[in-house]
Amino acid sequence: MAVDNDLPEVVPTIYDVALLAGVSHMTVSRVINGAGHVRERTRNNVIDAMRTLNYVPNAAAQELARRQSKKV
Repeated sequence: MAVDNDLPEVVPTIYDVALLAGVSHMTVSRVINGAGHVRERTRNNVIDAMRTLNYVPNAAAQELARRQSKKV
């Protein structure tokens, strides 16, 4: 049986990072945005989870969440 290399790559989400780090998705969001108080140990756990999953914040989703676009 041949392997289908045309399958889309599964992109990790903020929820995947939260699950791996053992925190809520809001805590992950706070770490990403540098907003609110997050304990240093928790912040490090989230950053480690992001690295493990190769998580990259989605710029388009961030713009939608802010209800503005940098495009003219």
